[in-house]
Amino acid sequence: QRTFEAAAAGAFQLSDYKKAVVDFHGDEAAIFRSLPEAIQKVRYYLSHDQERMAYAERVRQTVLNNHTYQHRINFIFDHIK
Repeated sequence: QRTFEAAAAGAFQLSDYKKAVVDFHGDEAAIFRSLPEAIQKVRYYLSHDQERMAYAERVRQTVLNNHTYQHRINFIFDHIK
């Protein structure tokens, strides 16, 4: 849940690899698979403000358009009719 809340707030999130993260974000997922890769990506995103902010905004819009509590409630009611 925190992932969705952070995204809705516009926070950039770098995540360790999880299939669900890649499924959600696609090929553009900000992920790492090792500590050296994490360090490299932290440095990269800290030095590329526009790219980091654009990524965070894309994720924010995805969450707001598809993954709010209202979306979940609608999904539940649509499936119990």
